[in-house]
Amino acid sequence: MSFALAISGGPHLGASLLPAEGLTKFGRSRGADFLLPADRFLSPVHFSIQRQGDEFRILDAGSRNGTQVNGVNLDEAKALAEGDRIFAGRSIFQVLRASPTPPLAPGLVPLAKQPAAHAADLAAIAKRACLVLETEPGNLFAILDAARDAAVVDLLEASRAQWRSLYEGERAAELRVVAPYLVSLTSDPAMLEKVIRFGWGRGLAVFISTGVPFEQLRSHLRQLLIATTPAGEKRVFRFYDPRVLPVYLKASSPMELSKFFGSIVAFLMEDESPEFLVSFRRGAEGLKREVAELKEDGDT
Repeated sequence: MSFALAISGGPHLGASLLPAEGLTKFGRSRGADFLLPADRFLSPVHFSIQRQGDEFRILDAGSRNGTQVNGVNLDEAKALAEGDRIFAGRSIFQVLRASPTPPLAPGLVPLAKQPAAHAADLAAIAKRACLVLETEPGNLFAILDAARDAAVVDLLEASRAQWRSLYEGERAAELRVVAPYLVSLTSDPAMLEKVIRFGWGRGLAVFISTGVPFEQLRSHLRQLLIATTPAGEKRVFRFYDPRVLPVYLKASSPMELSKFFGSIVAFLMEDESPEFLVSFRRGAEGLKREVAELKEDGDT
């Protein structure tokens, strides 16, 4: 029996294809035989399918975010059967019995037919970061660190977005030019692009996806501002620093993660290189880290 892959979730929803005899590589850029360029959580080559007659075997290609079949991480080659579901990046593939001529959706084309990407600078990379963040469900917020650039305050004051310092009262006034500020990116549709253009690559923003409203989120974040050291001392915790947060999350226990996340779905930020966007979520097996590549082939 011959199988086809139908994309049942993700940016290329609705596409379907029939893997050719031999090895077919799937990914988002050069090196892949079939491209899914809109899914930035895919690696350049994410997984491959080896076809021998009517037998199909799938193997992860050392991807950053991993490949799952029916919810189980793929650690070695696995034979595919009708009804299997493949999870890679933000895309979901359904294994179906093949029709004689499965369609190939626009935007999912062999590499030889894919136009070369235009050279791009940090501004283009930041624009792609904006596109990834726009796909987050629920309400999107950012914590902006005025201690990294006092112009954060000017940016907020000139906006129509809902925003407020994480400090209260006199403390908020005293630390006005160095405080962390919570801003709703849902309340002003133009604000996300402004924040990205202003701060991407400068380590001054952490983005948050959640289902709760502004004040409820702010109340939770305020509880995280002060941490107690092993010696019992109270210290300001700069969890909103994209250099600090990943280190803390990776070192936290499941109980600590549950308390820290609260109703937060995901923390998102630039990686050590601004060419990558990293997100942290709570998964069934603990902390789940995903990386989205923002640089295209041909970028300078």
